[in-house]
Amino acid sequence: MRRTLRVCVVLVFATAQTTALDSRFYLFTRENRSRYIEINRDNAKSHIKDDTQLRFVIHGWSESRTTNWYEDLTNALMSRYNCDVVQVDYAKVASEPYPIAVKSSVRIGEEIGSFIVFLTTQGVSLQNILLVGHSLGGQVSGYAGEYIFRKTSKKLPQITALDPAGPLFQGFFNINGKSLNKNDAEVVYVIHTDKSLFGQRSTCGTVDVFPNGGSDQPGCPEKDDHWFCSHHRSFWYYIAAVENPNTLVAVKCESYDDFLAGKCANKRKIDIGGDLTQADRGQYFLKISAEKPYRLV
Repeated sequence: MRRTLRVCVVLVFATAQTTALDSRFYLFTRENRSRYIEINRDNAKSHIKDDTQLRFVIHGWSESRTTNWYEDLTNALMSRYNCDVVQVDYAKVASEPYPIAVKSSVRIGEEIGSFIVFLTTQGVSLQNILLVGHSLGGQVSGYAGEYIFRKTSKKLPQITALDPAGPLFQGFFNINGKSLNKNDAEVVYVIHTDKSLFGQRSTCGTVDVFPNGGSDQPGCPEKDDHWFCSHHRSFWYYIAAVENPNTLVAVKCESYDDFLAGKCANKRKIDIGGDLTQADRGQYFLKISAEKPYRLV
C-alpha cells in the first residue's frame, strides 16, 4: 500500500526563531568503547589526538543520541575504520514540530561546523573528519559542510547522508532555500531508501545509491515501524554494509530498470559501507533482502 504525505507549512516563519540550540558532542574512543566523554571547546584538546580519525554521527528528527541505531553504527565504524566517533545530540531542536526543526537545522549545522573548525585550530586535520547523518541529520551535515568551507575554504573529505530528509527541503516548499548538495564536501555520498515520502526525491550527492530502487523497501512496513520503515532502512543497510565489507555492493547504472535488465553488470561497483572517492561519481543500484541479515538478492 503506497503511503501519502501532506505537509502543512503555515506558521513556520512565525515560530521557528524561538527554538534554542543545544548541540552536544559525546566522544567514544577505541580505547574505551563503553563510556563516553562529553567534549566541548574547553576539554576537546585533552581528549582528541591530532592524528585521530573522527566520524561525527548525526541523528534525525524526533531522535537523540539514545536512538537505537546510534550504538550499532558507532561500534561498526570503530571496528572497520579504527576511528573514534563523536555522537552529536541536538535533541531539544529535534523534538520540536518538524517545520520548526527544519528551520533550525541550518543553525544546528553551523554549530557543528563551528566546533569542527575549532578542532582544526587545535591540530586535528580536517582530512581526518567525516560526517554521517540520517534524515534531518543528513541535511544538517550539508549545512555543517557548507559552513566549514565558508570559514576555511576547505571541504570535508566526505559526508554520508542516509536518506536525507525531503519534506520542506525540496522545490517550492524548501523553507531554508538550500539543502544538501554535491558541493558540501569533496564526496557527498547519499543512500536513498524512501524517496517517495520522507527522503530526498532526486540525486543530490556526488554518489547516489538507490537500494531496491530507492523507495518502498521490501519487508516494509514492519509491525513496530509502520510509517518510517523504508526511511529507517537507510541506516540499517549502511550499518550492515560497514559491519560486513563487500557484501552489499552497488552497480553504477543509468536507471533502476536498466540495472534490473542486467545492462550494467560490467559497470563500476562500490561497497555501500566503504569510503568513496571522486572517481566513484554517479548513481548506483542494488537489490537487498527484506530481512536481516541484509544481503544482496
